[in-house]
Amino acid sequence: MEECLLAALKDAGRNPDDIQYVNAHATGTAHGDEVEATVINKVYGPSVPTASLKGYMGHTMGACGAIEAIATLLMMREGFIASTLNLENPDPALPRLNHVIGESRDQRTHLAANNNFAFGGVNTALVLSLV
Repeated sequence: MEECLLAALKDAGRNPDDIQYVNAHATGTAHGDEVEATVINKVYGPSVPTASLKGYMGHTMGACGAIEAIATLLMMREGFIASTLNLENPDPALPRLNHVIGESRDQRTHLAANNNFAFGGVNTALVLSLV
């Protein structure tokens, strides 16, 4: 997963510090969430706002990457970050992240990362920009 995030940043000509929001894949599996939290923390650090949209729509399987990319772009355009629905107490055993919990956060973002980690190891990450 780490290589995937670094490749997306390289393709976009960006540095990890440039990312203002991470849309996590966050399927709710113990192993998957642990690995993703570790990689987000390592690549982007603990302060970048991070949330997931799956609580709003479920896991749409093959369509989740496209739907979540579109939703992330809409949030960027409208100036907010939707909170992770149903997340109240992040696992303290996992690396610290700046979870968007409770209310949506008013925040203009111009550069976001969107993670998708699929069954069978097909991993993708997009760097999305509003210019």
